[in-house]
Amino acid sequence: MFTPLEKDSIGIQLTLNHGYATDVEFLDKLQALKESGCNHVELNIPYPQDTPSVEVNTVLNRYDLKCTNFATGGLYPGQVTSLSHSDQEVRKKSVQSIKSVIDYCNDANFNGLILGFVQGSSTKDRDKARELFKKSIEELIPYAEKSGVVIVVEALNRYISNVCNTLDDTVSLLKDYPKEVVAILPDTFHMNIEESNMVLPLITHAPWFRSIHFSDNNRYFPGMGAINFQEVYRALCSAGFTGCLTIEGNVKSDWIRELSGSAQLMRNLVENEKNFFL
Repeated sequence: MFTPLEKDSIGIQLTLNHGYATDVEFLDKLQALKESGCNHVELNIPYPQDTPSVEVNTVLNRYDLKCTNFATGGLYPGQVTSLSHSDQEVRKKSVQSIKSVIDYCNDANFNGLILGFVQGSSTKDRDKARELFKKSIEELIPYAEKSGVVIVVEALNRYISNVCNTLDDTVSLLKDYPKEVVAILPDTFHMNIEESNMVLPLITHAPWFRSIHFSDNNRYFPGMGAINFQEVYRALCSAGFTGCLTIEGNVKSDWIRELSGSAQLMRNLVENEKNFFL
C-alpha cells in the first residue's frame, strides 16, 4: 500500500550553541527552515542543564518548528559518555548522564532521545561491546518508559562504533524490547558504508523506524552526492513508513542555500512518488 510522507515531515539536525536565542546566524537558519517548508528539528544540546527547555521551545515556536529528537552526538564535550565502556564506573556514569537527558526530554516534550556516538567505541571486542550496551539499554528502558521518552538507537558505521552497524544487527540486539520504548534510526550515510543493499533492510525493518536521517554518501546534504534518494523513499513508502525525514550532514559552502536545495529535493520525492503511483 502506498503511504506517502507528508511534506511537513521534513526537518534537519542542528546544534544549540551558547547564546543561540539571540544568535542572528542561528535564527536566520530557523527562518530558512520555515521558508523551506520544514516543520521539525533534532537538537544537539551540549549542556542541557544550562539550556532551559522552556526557552528552547519558545524560540522554536516563533518559527513554527518543534523538536522531535534530542541528539547526543555533542553531549558533554570533553566527558567520556559510553554505554558500552569496559570500565564499569564509566559505563554507570554514562547511564546516569543519559537518564538526566531523558528527564530533560520529558520536561521539554521531545519525543525521542538518539543514542549515536554514546554507544561507545572503546571496547574493541565487539561481542563484549554489544553485551555492555545491551546492559545499559536494559537499565535505561524502565526510566524512559516511565518518562514517555523513546530511546532511538542509530545504526552507525564501523569507523564510529562497533555496537550497532547494519540494520539487521541493530534489530537483532534490540528485538526483545517493546517498540513503544525503543526505536531504530537508519542513516543513509552509514547505510551506504554498511549495507550491501539499502532498500531491502529499510523494507524489512520499517516497523522499528520513527524517523530516518537523509545524508548523502559524501556526508553532505541530500542531493549533493550519489545516493538515489528516490529509491530510498520508495522503499519507505512501500513499507508503510510515515515518520520524519531529517536532513543530517556537513555544509559544503552555504548552509541556507544547501538546506533550501535539499528540502526541495525531499519535497520532490513525495511528488514524484505520487505521480509514480497514478
